[in-house]
This record gives sequence, structure tokens and C-alpha cells, in this order.
Amino acid sequence: MSIFKKKNTAIKESDIKTGKNQTLIIPEYNKYLEFLNMVNGKRLNEMFTGNTSLIPENMRPDLLDYFEKAKKNGLVYITSGDESLAQSLSKKELVEVLKNMNLQISGNKIDLANRIESNGGLAKLQKTGKVSDWIKLTDFGKSEIKVYSLIFNKQYDDFQQNIYNLFLLNKVSFSCDSITSFKNSYPFGKSDFFMSYSGRELTDLCKTIRTSNVLEILEVPQEYQNAILSIMCMYFSFGDFNFEKKIDEIYPEFKVLLVNSELITIKDLPFIEFKDMIRGYPTK
Repeated sequence: MSIFKKKNTAIKESDIKTGKNQTLIIPEYNKYLEFLNMVNGKRLNEMFTGNTSLIPENMRPDLLDYFEKAKKNGLVYITSGDESLAQSLSKKELVEVLKNMNLQISGNKIDLANRIESNGGLAKLQKTGKVSDWIKLTDFGKSEIKVYSLIFNKQYDDFQQNIYNLFLLNKVSFSCDSITSFKNSYPFGKSDFFMSYSGRELTDLCKTIRTSNVLEILEVPQEYQNAILSIMCMYFSFGDFNFEKKIDEIYPEFKVLLVNSELITIKDLPFIEFKDMIRGYPTK
């Protein structure tokens, strides 16, 4: 992401990309492709467990119907035979089975699994419950998800840039409302992109950050303060946001300034205390 590389950029409200009713354009999730990506590599009989347990029960009939269509359309397939065997057992386990069958143990996993199946060993293993059928994306399915991901990631990058621009303009409530709308648009519970703040909590936190005097106490040059405050709002808004890297891009001397400050007691990890200070937490 090429965000924040310019140290001083004049931001105008007219520069913010907006759609109808002057609302920020929010990236659009495709729940069906998100679902396929989520179940890829999972056991068929565990389609709605683990990570996919996030899927509400009332959504499952629709997704099961889509899953059947996805199989017919060549987006996904279910393993069988030696492929299921190779997926279910480790190579060490396959070798052990072959030794017990007095068969050769050379080759890769699919070779070993094929040898077991060809010699009647698969049926016996299936009865033990050790072998499952697995959900796999086809090459076509992978390409469809790749295209979707490229488009979504571009939208997400633009969204983050625009939110940052809004924080620079001190549009805290609108920024946090937009972030909350995006978070709530994720179809399967919590998105990994976000920290676990409610909309109100996030707004209150970012307002606290925007009014903090910590940067003045640290004697950060005035021309960097707005950007750093905005970056810290971004950090608490987006779970995948590397605030240390972003601050270093605009103000490389900041870490040294922190280390040399009397406010920082943990000199080898100065950003830990800085995060607490900027959000109003006591550090000593």
C-alpha cells in the first residue's frame, strides 16, 4: 500500500471519493466467494465448523445451495479415493499403512495413497473414520477468487486512504461511522481487519487521540502532528495497520525522539508506552 508516503499533502474534502448522498464508498464483500475461500481445504463434513462456524444458521441453506451450484459450475470439487486419503493422512501414516500391507514405501503422498487404494487398503481405512473427503477449489475457482480479491483489495486500499484523509480533516465521527459500516458489512461475523471496538467506543477513542497533547509534550514538530494523530486513529480503527511503519515513513526521527524522552521508561519498546499515552492511559 502506497499510503502516507508524502510528508505534506494538502487534503481537501472534495478530494474524498464519495458516492450517492455524500457517503464514503465502502468496499463490497461477495459473501459467496468469501464462503468458498473459507471452506477451501476443509473437510466436507466440517463445512460449518471451525472458521466457518461464524456463519449464522439462517444463512446456511442459501450457502449450501450456492455450494452445489459452485460444484456444477466448476469452482470447487470434493476429493475422493487416493486424493482424500493423501489429504487425510500424513506421509508418515501412509508409510506405516504400506509397511503393514507389505508394500513399497517410496514416492510422494499421492503415490503412496494410490498404492494403498490399488491394493484394497482404502476401504478398510474409511471404515476407521480416518479418511475424509475434502473441499478443494479448482483452478477456475482460484482464478475467480483471485480476481475478486484484487478488486476488493483495491477498494479496501482506497477506503483506508480516504479514511486517513478524513482523519486529517478531523472528521472523526464520519470516519468512525464509515469504518463501523464497513465492519458490519462483513457477512460472517467479525472481520479480521478490525479491532474489537464498537462504533461508539471507536469514535470516543479517536476523539481522545485527536485532542491528545502527547505530541506537544514530546516536542514533535507541528507539521507532523496532524499526520501522526491520524495514523494512530487508523491503527485503532484497522487491525491490519502498521502504525510504526507509517510514522517512520513521514517522520523517521520519531522513534529516536521517543527513546530519548523522559516519558518513555521501556526504551527498547518505546511504542508500547506511546500507544497508551496517546489514548489517555497512564503509563507509570
